[in-house]
Order: sequence, then structure tokens, then C-alpha cells
Amino acid sequence: MARHKKQSVAEDLMEITAHIPWWAGVGLAIVSYLVLHAMAQKPLAALTQPGQAGSLAISAMLKALAGIGQYVLPFLFLLGAGMSAFKQHRAAQLHDTAANRADGVARV
Repeated sequence: MARHKKQSVAEDLMEITAHIPWWAGVGLAIVSYLVLHAMAQKPLAALTQPGQAGSLAISAMLKALAGIGQYVLPFLFLLGAGMSAFKQHRAAQLHDTAANRADGVARV
């Protein structure tokens, strides 16, 4: 059984996106940007009652992560979509090459 090199979450997202059609990866990039941008632009609620400091801290952390993620996640999806388009193009070239062979026998 072969061991696989441990990958980061970013590499995993790009690899998963590369296995779906390129246009779906572009759609994921757009949707992820819109959702995370809306979260990043949402104002933090003012601390009005004692005992809600933890809730405010969690909201602030989520807002900060959304602010970073609104650019990083779509970028990763677009890279995966580019990989998918490249793979699709290579597969089409291979198919055309095989279809245009006169004798129908693949040579190695």
C-alpha cells in the first residue's frame, strides 16, 4: 500500500475542485466570495449586556476569518478550476489524436 504525502487543506481544496467541471469551480469561487464578503462586511454588535463578551469575541474572530477567506478561498477554487480546464483540454487532445489515427492502434 503506497503512502501519500500529507497535503494541506488548500491543496485538498484545489484537488477536489480539479475533479469537477471547470465552470463549477468558477461558480464555487463566486459563491464563496459573495458569502464571505457579506460576513466580513457585517458590523459587530455592540456589547450591551454583561456576560456576552465571549459571543462578541467569537463574532470578531469569524469576521476576521471571513475577511481573509473572502480572497483566499475563491483564489484556491479558481486555481482548481484552471487545473480542471487544463485536464479537460488534454483529454480532448488525447481523444482527437486517438480518433485521427489511421490504423487505430495506439503506439507507446
